[in-house]
Amino acid sequence: MAGRKIQYVQQETPSFIKNFKAQVGYKEPDNVESKFEKLEKSSNEEEEDRDGEKPVVILGSNVSEQEANEFLAKEREEEEEEEDEESEEQDHEAKRSSKVENKDNKQEGKFVFKKPTKRKSEESRKDDRKKQKEKQKSSSKAVKNASLLSFGDDEEEED
Repeated sequence: MAGRKIQYVQQETPSFIKNFKAQVGYKEPDNVESKFEKLEKSSNEEEEDRDGEKPVVILGSNVSEQEANEFLAKEREEEEEEEDEESEEQDHEAKRSSKVENKDNKQEGKFVFKKPTKRKSEESRKDDRKKQKEKQKSSSKAVKNASLLSFGDDEEEED
């Protein structure tokens, strides 16, 4: 079986299948070579909202169109500033964590595992609560028992 030379020859698709695919609008799936090609950068026009996709702004009776446009412009600026701040914070955090990790790895040259923090499970919390309740009950019982008559005292007096 190892000596057999089997080959596969891919033939051209029949014309009726080509016609059917053209009518339906079928697009051939990507192959491996097309996945390695560089993507074209999208233009800014595509990234911005189209007229039909923009949010609808209903003006109130006391708001002019100019005021509404100014407000929307301010909102956009604030959103951009927030995004910039978030990206800067993420960069700083990434740098800090990478510095700490690099120092640890350079010093020892070994993997360092952190000891996990102990967490109390729900069962242990319930047990703690039960123990506290029992302590409260026992202390209250001791007080109640002190007020009760005791027959042991009578026996001691008789001696």
